[in-house]
Amino acid sequence: MSEHIPSILDRDTLPELVPAYEKTRRERTAIDALAGFLEGRLARLFRPIYQRKIRGLLVHAEAIREDLGSLGDDELRAQTREAGGVLRRNGLSDKATMSRFLALLSEVSTRTLGLTPHPVQLEGVRVLLDGKLLEMATGEGKTLVAGLAAAAAALCGMRVHVVTVNDYLAARDADYIKPAMDFLRLSLGVVVKESSLARRIEAYACPVCYCTNNELAFDYLKDSLQSQAQGRLSERVFSRFYQKSARRIKGLEFAIVDEADSVMVDEARTPLILSEGIDRVIDDEVIERVMVYTQQLEPGEDFIVDHLRWSVVLTDACQQKTEGDFAQVTDGPLLLKVLRQELIIQALCAHYLYKPNEHYLVRDEKVEIIDEYTGRVMPDRVWSAGLHQMIEYKEHCPLTEPRLTVARITYQRFFRRYRKLAGMSGTVAEVSNEFWNVYGLAVYKVPTHKPCARKILPGQVFQSKTQKWQHLVRRVKDIHNSGAPVLIGVRSVAAIEEVCESLSSAGLHFETLHAANDEHEAETISKAGQRGKITVATNMAGRGTDIALGPGVDALGGLHVIMTERHDSGRIDRQLKGRCARQGNPGSFEIYQSLEDPLARLIKPRFLLNIARFGLTKNASRFASYLLAKAQLKLERQHSKTRESLLRSDHSEGDLLAFSGEPE
Repeated sequence: MSEHIPSILDRDTLPELVPAYEKTRRERTAIDALAGFLEGRLARLFRPIYQRKIRGLLVHAEAIREDLGSLGDDELRAQTREAGGVLRRNGLSDKATMSRFLALLSEVSTRTLGLTPHPVQLEGVRVLLDGKLLEMATGEGKTLVAGLAAAAAALCGMRVHVVTVNDYLAARDADYIKPAMDFLRLSLGVVVKESSLARRIEAYACPVCYCTNNELAFDYLKDSLQSQAQGRLSERVFSRFYQKSARRIKGLEFAIVDEADSVMVDEARTPLILSEGIDRVIDDEVIERVMVYTQQLEPGEDFIVDHLRWSVVLTDACQQKTEGDFAQVTDGPLLLKVLRQELIIQALCAHYLYKPNEHYLVRDEKVEIIDEYTGRVMPDRVWSAGLHQMIEYKEHCPLTEPRLTVARITYQRFFRRYRKLAGMSGTVAEVSNEFWNVYGLAVYKVPTHKPCARKILPGQVFQSKTQKWQHLVRRVKDIHNSGAPVLIGVRSVAAIEEVCESLSSAGLHFETLHAANDEHEAETISKAGQRGKITVATNMAGRGTDIALGPGVDALGGLHVIMTERHDSGRIDRQLKGRCARQGNPGSFEIYQSLEDPLARLIKPRFLLNIARFGLTKNASRFASYLLAKAQLKLERQHSKTRESLLRSDHSEGDLLAFSGEPE
């Protein structure tokens, strides 16, 4: 089986084959929306009361912890497990036991990890246990918070999945917290892409399992398909003659989602789809014919490319033209008008929307999709409905076989099936309403342990990319001569190549981190904060990466981060900004933009762009910067509408396919 990303052809026709463990939700009415709004307002109103209650617990916990140093390891372990058992029986509202539990966990961390949690970290542990969304600034130790919360929940009798965005972070975070888990006699599982079936079953059965959102969700889909197969009448009748396959996931009890906005918001724009077998409808001959035909069509005259909605619209003239051009077709998908037009649109998307080294890599004669939010390659993921094969044809790669869809689910529906759900990130304030409306998660923000020492320098906007790269090189040279390390953030592999060419021409030595060389990720990150280092990276350096400063770098002003253009979401920009000035260390940040950046295409009406260009000739960049920021906001709103539409269609589809009228 393989996973693929849906596209135009199967957006409205995919069957929902996943059993419903989610709490059923009827379609939201205006009254529901009003009730949800008022409930969210009340949650905000009572937040100070909740905050005072938690901080009161922390004061008691700190007083208790001072007396725990004299305990032996065996006694500390026994008391911690005993406190977890008491909370399992009495509930998390037992204040006295919870205070002692937090103090015991703090002492365990000190002895096993050499790290004593700060009060704000223990505050974060308590918030996660309450099933809330924790906003904690980058660099404040979310890895420790998630690990201690997972251990606490496991000791209280829950099976915990700690979900993160990629294999590197899952393995790193599990290795980080393992000494504490071993001390508490809690087995720890890790699921990454290379994990075998036997290893996955074993890992998910552990009290705590670290995994990625993709592996977890697709394992759930595979289990669901297996359950359906074993539930068929014919297989129940003959079940004595075969051995049932073991389920991978034993249940969805408690999930702690790291980088929750990336997993539960950004990646929620497309459903997760499981495919197997071969789709014989769209064969190689159809792909070739459509790709050759669409190369003859003229932009503007035959079709319009809509970058905001990420789609292509055929003009009326083009639709009439295709009728005559394909009049001789007697069979196959090109015979049907609707399917033919959808295939033509797919081919035009392949030609004009999807760019190499930005949306995908071509490596070893294969097309590999790049995750636009993390900058990482997504192996074994393919676009559906012939789009992947069309891009392979465009890049002169061997065409793979189109796959048949057998199951699908959205991240919104998947995570709502957990009995308890919590998450954390440094950037959730902007989407707090969406988290409340979709997942029922209230956002709780904790302060930083030390005041932030980050310097935000004035940004600059240039007429062209060439001017931007020229000024960037001069700026990097100045910083490099001072000895301070520099991190240059770019959006794509293609942009990295442009930056690297400019830096090389200036005689500067640098390291790169992107989807094409991700095998050196840990080594590159470990050196990025050293004196005199220059690192050019995509979003891979934006989430979950902790760049430690080398000796003497504090005195030089810390790490300097330069962002070379805005991303689709301002939250990604904030993540990059958060790589510097962590945990009270010094650091600085600035942004370079140009009116040739991709976001500039969204500025409408176009005369505003001309006004901005004129302003730049007078050294006035404020209006140009404002337009680019508004274009980013417009794109964020469009993505939000896409997620809302996907969830709505997902529920409607479930209602239509279910005999009971409930989803699925």
